Amino acid sequence: MFGSRQHRGRREKINRATPASSASRVRRRVFALLCLVLGTVAGLSSTRAAAGLSRNLRDGVFSRIQDISFANIDKFSTNSLVTRMTTDVMNVQNAVMMILRVAAKAPISIVCALIMAFATNWQIVLLYLVVIPVLFCCLMGIARVTHPIFRRVFKTYDRMNTVVQENVRGIRVVKAFVRGDFERKKFKKSNDELRDAGLAAVMRVILISPVMMLSMYAAILGVMWFGGGFVARGELLPGELYAFFSYIVQVLMSVLMVGMCLLMLTRAVACARRVSEVLEA
Repeated sequence: MFGSRQHRGRREKINRATPASSASRVRRRVFALLCLVLGTVAGLSSTRAAAGLSRNLRDGVFSRIQDISFANIDKFSTNSLVTRMTTDVMNVQNAVMMILRVAAKAPISIVCALIMAFATNWQIVLLYLVVIPVLFCCLMGIARVTHPIFRRVFKTYDRMNTVVQENVRGIRVVKAFVRGDFERKKFKKSNDELRDAGLAAVMRVILISPVMMLSMYAAILGVMWFGGGFVARGELLPGELYAFFSYIVQVLMSVLMVGMCLLMLTRAVACARRVSEVLEA
């Protein structure tokens, strides 16, 4: 909201072609300071909330393990239980923190930028209404594809941890029977599986950056093409055209942040299901 207000102030300054008054400079500094304070408070609050959630989850999982049956212990394995109580809970914590810090702010930022752009020139806003759904559908498609891959990654984590635990526990037997080469080959196999699964997920996640850049520059080119015509006909002021570029960046960056939260949520959902399996066992 404050960012949209600052874009409007710069737009008016360009249109007037006069230096900003002292009152205007003071207002901008107050807005910037207020954004800094609110951002700091939001960051601290989201971090405390996410850390408290992870603490409660670990406590709940550990308490459930104390009462779990031997059959379920054999089903999950010790290494899987440790991974669920540490790595999986940490992934859930990071996703919750990101959602509280970014996903709650991004929709408000998008709405404010669209309102300001619509008030300036509703015809150019139609470009936004084309780019945003396309970008959002691409992000949803990437998240849908990566979800099962992340589930496979966490299962591979469990298998590798099992191999490491077996080797450490039986290290005297391994040395006594000279089974070091066999154990190294077994670990290499599980390690390679984890690498391949991780690369499969990352190679799909990195598609977000080119999709985002392509959408942003396509929108900027559209605004330059149509906005230049409006300026030439006197239907749009140069400062208003400049403001549109700022609104584009604000909208698309907010959409990108939502997309990143969506991908983190995809991984966190897989982790949350693994944690839930222990709590419901």
